[in-house]
Amino acid sequence: MKEPMNNFAVKFTSFLFSLIFIAAATFAAPGQESQESAAAAPARGNAPLLRLLNLTPDQLAQIRRIRQENQGELRLSLQRLRQAQRALDEAIYSETADESVIEERARQLSEAQAAHTRLRALTELRVRRVLNAQQLKVFRNLQMQRREHNRAQRRNLNSSPLRRRLTSPTRPAPSAPPDR
Repeated sequence: MKEPMNNFAVKFTSFLFSLIFIAAATFAAPGQESQESAAAAPARGNAPLLRLLNLTPDQLAQIRRIRQENQGELRLSLQRLRQAQRALDEAIYSETADESVIEERARQLSEAQAAHTRLRALTELRVRRVLNAQQLKVFRNLQMQRREHNRAQRRNLNSSPLRRRLTSPTRPAPSAPPDR
């Protein structure tokens, strides 16, 4: 049950940060061609989202400021999270797997996940506070539609013939060649 929620949190955060990234790139100062705005060019496909939310220039500036303030900390947090995951994997698959080391690495990973989740949640809260009631309603509706779309995709994936064959508990064992 925790995995689907974690998957949703990752997708929601990605969606929110792409919104922030697009907003920041859209309202960059004229003549200020940065790596951010160049990298955002392909992501401008989310421009309809910006129109649907009808963000004001002040809101876009606030969101950009929030993103810039948290960008470094989020990057470091994600780096720590990945390092903790690698350390746990290395401990599990080492030649001499030591249970106490694995326990410690699991604890470190858990702490890194908690810190990263907290930082993301507080950043999202700050962005949420920038939106007015109508924008928040539109954003929630879009998120609900996105969740439904993702559920439908998972249902389709789970019902694929290949998936059924791979996970079928009644799959017959291969027969042995006849003895001669």
